[in-house]
Formats: sequence, structure tokens, C-alpha cells
Amino acid sequence: MHEGSWGAEGTNQVWMNPETKWTYMQLYPAELYLRDVCTAGKWQDSELSKRVVQQMCRELLLLESSDWQFLITTGAARDYAELRFVTHHDQFNELKRIWEQVEATGCLGEEQQARLQAIEERDSIFREVDPGMWAMGAREDLRSDKGAPRVEGDGPKDNPNHREPIEDSTVSEVPKFLSTGTP
Repeated sequence: MHEGSWGAEGTNQVWMNPETKWTYMQLYPAELYLRDVCTAGKWQDSELSKRVVQQMCRELLLLESSDWQFLITTGAARDYAELRFVTHHDQFNELKRIWEQVEATGCLGEEQQARLQAIEERDSIFREVDPGMWAMGAREDLRSDKGAPRVEGDGPKDNPNHREPIEDSTVSEVPKFLSTGTP
């Protein structure tokens, strides 16, 4: 299937262009870091661990909103979009440091506890978010060999239980995007 979008000229240029390139340079490492944390599974060791990683998931979801790139490109609310993106990125990185403290010691100091609570109160969307959904291969059983949702009848006819691994296209797409400005 050819690339298509409801965006300008039916392409993804509104979201992926030289004006928004900097957002992806910050977004992709955050996605990969969270995937590694969730895959390791240590977030399940304590209620505090789960709390921190759940908030990292929330911040990543807010960071990934395509609204930021759209608003930057169109100029409709560029300053607002840049501020929101930077804020969510900064909070993700702060939570990353908090996570590393919890992972190393199992506890937080008063200041880190207060910051975690403040971020949770500010960005409380998806209260029951499941960090396990970010673990590598977490949903392989529901995906086709092309990464699309699996539908009845997908897969090789000689083995109906065959499941190809999901490929991590995030990393492979980065060089192509960076060299041309668009994928």
C-alpha cells in the first residue's frame, strides 16, 4: 500500500519535515529507553517501581502526540506546541532519573517523591496504563508478519500458528529521515 495521509498533499510532510526533525531526535531515544525498561520487567518489583514506570509511559504517550509536529509545521500554535513537547520530554527525562534511583536503591528521597507526585497530578491521563505493553514482543501474538493487527487467516497456510517477530522499524527509519528530511 502506498503512503497516504489526510495531511497536506496526502503525505506525512506536515509531521516529518526539517522543522520537526528535532522532535524525533528526542522522541526515538525515549521510546527505545522505555521499551528496554519495560522489557526488563523490574518495574514489577514494587508499587513505587510500577508508579514511576507508569508515569514514564504517560509522558511518552503525551510526547508522541502528533499534534505537536502538526502545530509546529502549520505555525498555528508553534510556541505552545514546542513548549508542550519540551515539557513532556523534560518530565520524561526527570522520570528516567527517578527510575534509575528506584532501580538502584528501591526508594526515593523527599524531593524525588514530591516531583513524582507533581508530575502524576499534572499528567494523570490513562491511570491504569500497563507498562507491559511497551515490552519487546508483548503483543506479537496479535500481530501479522508485517506488524499490522492479525486477522483470522493471516500467516502461512501450512502453519496457522506461525508468528513472525515484530521488527523494530523505529530505528531503521531514522537514517532515512535524517538524510532527506522526510521518510
